[in-house]
Amino acid sequence: MLWLTTVYKIRHVILIIALLAIILITGVVYASGTTTITANGSSIIVGNNLVAEQRVAQSFQVSTGHFSEFTVTFIANSGTPSGTVTYELRHNNAGDPGTIITTGTFTPTASTGNTVNVTTLPILDDSTTYWLVLRSTNAQDVGNGWQVQTSSAGNSTYADGEFKLSTNGGSSWTGDTRDMQSSYTTIDSTPTPTPTPDMHLLYELPDGKSGELVYSVTAGELALIVLAVAILGMLIYMAIKEKK
Repeated sequence: MLWLTTVYKIRHVILIIALLAIILITGVVYASGTTTITANGSSIIVGNNLVAEQRVAQSFQVSTGHFSEFTVTFIANSGTPSGTVTYELRHNNAGDPGTIITTGTFTPTASTGNTVNVTTLPILDDSTTYWLVLRSTNAQDVGNGWQVQTSSAGNSTYADGEFKLSTNGGSSWTGDTRDMQSSYTTIDSTPTPTPTPDMHLLYELPDGKSGELVYSVTAGELALIVLAVAILGMLIYMAIKEKK
């Protein structure tokens, strides 16, 4: 009876190993898609608005996946802004931009859509609000800045988000009933397999010669080996059970 119990437990261990191997091989699959906010009729400056440095923020939701890029449309510049714009992808904090998830910079091109690649590829969840914050990386002279295209004041065009402004460095945010022309893309990104520690095989030939074989395996290859061992174990278990 004890022997049968032991074999029963071994069978389940083998099944668990096989399941883990399959997960290693296939990886986690995420959804993908693009959320587009269509807005036109007005604009808001990112930079100096004649009174203070102004930053803007648009909230949005996406399909679960790796956040790969966003696009923002700029119209003609106000004055002659210099330097770059800093973007910040942020969590939501009680209806305002919260902690930063990832950040970067880009140089806007006026009068067109600007697509920015997010190389860090953070994972975003669906039905969750995130914020894209845009600000001038360096202080601008009075009246200089980049103008993002928006819907007209009082005309919100996107139901799952909102547009806000800050003129005090992001310490507080003011709601503005409009939305920013923009899009946000998530993808299912499968990481490039990374080598695991090398496998070393020591050998010695009949003539006395010896050596060492070194083989680097990827995570996927290692998973296949584990799966093969699990299948072999299952076959052995079935053979033992049939013999009994």
